[in-house]
Amino acid sequence: MSTTQNFTTTGTTFSLEQVAGPPPAQVMSGGPMGNFLRLATMPTSPVVGNDNSISFVTSDPGTWDDATADWDFRVTQISGESGVGMSFALLNTANYGTSGNAASVEPSKGIYDGSLAFGFDTTNNIVYLSLNSAVITGVKLTTLNLASGQFISAQAVVNFQAATVSLVLTPTISGSAVTVFNATSVPGLVPYQSRVSLEAQNSATSFANFDLDNINVVYSGARLPGTISFSSSTYAVLDNQPIAQIEIVRTGGTAGSFTIGFVSADGTPGTVSIMKRAPAT
Repeated sequence: MSTTQNFTTTGTTFSLEQVAGPPPAQVMSGGPMGNFLRLATMPTSPVVGNDNSISFVTSDPGTWDDATADWDFRVTQISGESGVGMSFALLNTANYGTSGNAASVEPSKGIYDGSLAFGFDTTNNIVYLSLNSAVITGVKLTTLNLASGQFISAQAVVNFQAATVSLVLTPTISGSAVTVFNATSVPGLVPYQSRVSLEAQNSATSFANFDLDNINVVYSGARLPGTISFSSSTYAVLDNQPIAQIEIVRTGGTAGSFTIGFVSADGTPGTVSIMKRAPAT
């Protein structure tokens, strides 16, 4: 169960979006293991800024206990340039659908609606952890340069059940592994169906390359059944109305089936009918 793409062999289907300014993202040869994706680079004159994203289709429908994400990225930029960064997101399909393009308002901070994301501010050397368009925390790196020009291997572990996130960054040429987040608590994180998206933005006018390779996101653990609840704590209907519509919703998972028991009281007995609706995730 995984989303995988190395840009050399066939992998999970993806779409590329030019969010702002040419050139578009392009697959290039000469990477450490074959092809790689140059997601963003120096803007094509006279446009100021280049911003592109890659978004994958949903590879594993449903909600899961855990997601382990691995990817390699390389950023090369002129020291001191501002307005550049990139992001990695587990898009919430309730907000972004199961396929198609997606973009962040601020990639360097990982700002996505209803979704968990990492933002890599390559100018200030800060890694952000964000949920639902809000930054949870940020870590200033002191022993690793995000824009060193060497590929960095990232591994993230998301535990939806415990609402925790870990992230380790390991340089592929020189330097030691850095644990950026270690089972960091993410208030408000609940299981949701997700798909993968990454974006890079160079809003400066100068040289900066943002490269990606070896993307692999594995969903594991139990496929969550979700929970059943009423859509509201109270319902009201006029005395002269023959039908009271009481909605039951399923959230947090779609695995398996539910049997729902019910009983009515305090009134004249009537007929109860149940209408099946598409489960929510």
